[in-house]
Amino acid sequence: MCLRVTMGEQSSPMVTVVCALTWFRWDETILKVPLIQYKHTMKRNFIIVCRLLPMLLISQSVFGQLVIDDGFDSADWESTWVIQHNSVGSTSVEVRDGQLVLLNQKANQNGGVASKASFSPQGQGIQAVFEFAGVYNPGSLDMIRPSANGLFMGVVANNGAFYRAANNFGLTFFGQESRTASANGFGLVAGDRNGGGASDHFFDDGDLDLESFTDGCIVKIAADAEGWSYEISGVMDMDFVETTFSNSGKWADAGTSFDEVFGDDMEWHIFVSCQAGSDIEHIYDRIVLEPKQAELSDRDGDGMPDFFEEANGLNPDADDADGDADEDGVSNLAEFERKTDPVNPDTDGDGLSDLVESGTGVWRSADDRGTNPLNVDSDHDGLGDSVESNSGKFISSNDTGTNPNQIDTDRDGSGDGFEVAKGSDPGDRSSLPAFDVSEDLIGHWKFDETSGTTASQSAPVPDNFEYDGGVGELVNFSGNTQWVKGQVGGALA
Repeated sequence: MCLRVTMGEQSSPMVTVVCALTWFRWDETILKVPLIQYKHTMKRNFIIVCRLLPMLLISQSVFGQLVIDDGFDSADWESTWVIQHNSVGSTSVEVRDGQLVLLNQKANQNGGVASKASFSPQGQGIQAVFEFAGVYNPGSLDMIRPSANGLFMGVVANNGAFYRAANNFGLTFFGQESRTASANGFGLVAGDRNGGGASDHFFDDGDLDLESFTDGCIVKIAADAEGWSYEISGVMDMDFVETTFSNSGKWADAGTSFDEVFGDDMEWHIFVSCQAGSDIEHIYDRIVLEPKQAELSDRDGDGMPDFFEEANGLNPDADDADGDADEDGVSNLAEFERKTDPVNPDTDGDGLSDLVESGTGVWRSADDRGTNPLNVDSDHDGLGDSVESNSGKFISSNDTGTNPNQIDTDRDGSGDGFEVAKGSDPGDRSSLPAFDVSEDLIGHWKFDETSGTTASQSAPVPDNFEYDGGVGELVNFSGNTQWVKGQVGGALA
């Protein structure tokens, strides 16, 4: 994915494009950076400024519950995930254009990633969503079929070396029939700990069109004390009809139980892996894990699961939903629903009470700020929620007057935190940050040529440059067959 831009006369005083791209293509140059901000600062005068932008919160642990919601907006996948694989070949991981890309090299290499954080199925049940983007031959990008243990999306105990070497529960696609019941589509399996042997439990299976699967789909699995369920959408059946496959069942009907399937293992991890007879690339847009709260035990019927009440000193045998254990003005039930700490009036420790951080994303008053009570910087602009007073007047870095729910309060194209750091007023569109050319300027195109077909880059920078995220490089694209010529510029098609 690239940003295509064709430039001629420009009259807009400010145009900003924020790109979460591995490659940014402009004029006769490719700027290779994980995240950049491109800014048009004046008529026919353009600069490219390279710096890392704030990243979204990916995961958090809440009172024994594990919540992961990773859309892979950050290149820092290693803070949340760890590679798990067998030793046949190698497995590598990168975040590319907002997708998690896993490459297994060598036949029968079984590899993927597991969450570093763990959870207890006995404490929260299982509810997971996998937005699967596809599986490809990395050399040709052609369709490729998984094999042996297939492609697995589910959960695994104890962060096993790869899923069939540890207790597991999930959906397998196009694996060996005797192992996974998924040779012609999918199988919901659990329990195998023996590598090449058959799974201990087979709950359901079905046939689906391989080509539609390799283009991606959305997979959901769930499990609680009573039983299991799954849903696979965005695929075709064997008659090439778009179909959503779904089913649910009781453990007892399968001759087993929740305790037998999940055992005594208290540390489980959300997990994806794939195995094939050759190199294979499997890609994910988003992975989500959250408690299956609706089915959890609630003896007093007050809307809060017993494990939550027991973990926080509440009474699981009496309705205390309207109580307020930490006296912050937010009821116990509301704290559970918002995932805030019912015994801490300031869950994220930013100096603002959970009550005023209403989580709506809209500032209504100092008593209803709309900020996220689980994040000290709700808008990810580099300024803490507590210093963004939304007064409209910049006083100091401790009272910026900016809106804590907007990354760029004055809409001038520069984030509030960046403006404060550079000494400009984040509440005044006419106050622009002064860029240090030696520090910030990567490319400079004046667009003042009077003839010719390309615009020259006049910034005196080396081929390689350093920035906060590492080292980047400028790659010349002169003569590239995809170059679209223009009067004083062009773009890569």
